[in-house]
Amino acid sequence: EKQPGGKERLPDILYQRAMLYADKLGQPEKAVADLRRYLELNPNSAAGLNALGYTMFSLPEYDVEEAFRLIQAAYQQEPESAAINDSMGWAYYLKGDAQAALPYLEYAYAQFPDPEVAAHLGEVLWKLGQQEKAKSVWREGLSKGADDVVLQKTLQRLGVKLPAAGSKTNRRK
Repeated sequence: EKQPGGKERLPDILYQRAMLYADKLGQPEKAVADLRRYLELNPNSAAGLNALGYTMFSLPEYDVEEAFRLIQAAYQQEPESAAINDSMGWAYYLKGDAQAALPYLEYAYAQFPDPEVAAHLGEVLWKLGQQEKAKSVWREGLSKGADDVVLQKTLQRLGVKLPAAGSKTNRRK
């Protein structure tokens, strides 16, 4: 902040550091602190609101209603954002409403078929009794990133074993 031009760059630095804390270093508490400070400087940032709300889910204890309100505020600004739709769907799921979560996650996955979004969509489908569809989404997610931590943890937590990407199953011709 005290460096020349530092005040102008501070919000971007806080946001990037928060993403490192959250995604790479496994320190969500520090990420949340940086994102709260970022939002003090940029209170109307949809990306910041979404990132804070979603990152809060990584805390050992979090306020699901506060996280949900932050993500809702982001969604109001950018309803077509795949990342925000993913967060919105995941927030509904964590609140116990898998049915409300589904359209947000389906939209997010159609726009951005990333392994983490696949993990979320698959888990909601699984909860709704659509196991084969969930497995299909997870297989597709694994094909795009077999080492994705969120997807791997989801499969492990649910006790789902899928064939390794690229392996063949016996099929009749």
